[in-house]
Amino acid sequence: MRIAAWLLVLGIAAGCQSMAPPEQKAEISGADAATSGTWVPVLAELGGQEYKLGQDFRLVVQGDRYEIAGAQRDSGRLIFYASNPKAFDVLGEVGPAQGLAIPAIYRFLPDGNMEICYDLSGTTRPTDFVTHPGTKLFRVVYKRR
Repeated sequence: MRIAAWLLVLGIAAGCQSMAPPEQKAEISGADAATSGTWVPVLAELGGQEYKLGQDFRLVVQGDRYEIAGAQRDSGRLIFYASNPKAFDVLGEVGPAQGLAIPAIYRFLPDGNMEICYDLSGTTRPTDFVTHPGTKLFRVVYKRR
């Protein structure tokens, strides 16, 4: 179960390619300093249903680098885009997501938490922070640790 959660958070979907449309690649904005830090999940849902992540799961972001710590380790790069909502691609370099690109959007909530919505199908970047049954949209709310 932990491995499945690990893979879902990274948005691993067979055959994922770069998700950013060519016009969006021209809008790369660099790292978002506000995302840096250690984050733990407080809520997760997949396809409209609650999803449980392990207690030892944490996301560590430093500039444009990320590491997932927990039962397994994974790390790579984040490519940020100047868009509304804010967006990035997760590019896995080491671990289960190696060689994959996962499109995501993110925002900061009034309580300081960070919300991320990933498209695990690898087809399109999410447009809002809602998951629906029958989709592979994965939403996580993280609290800074």
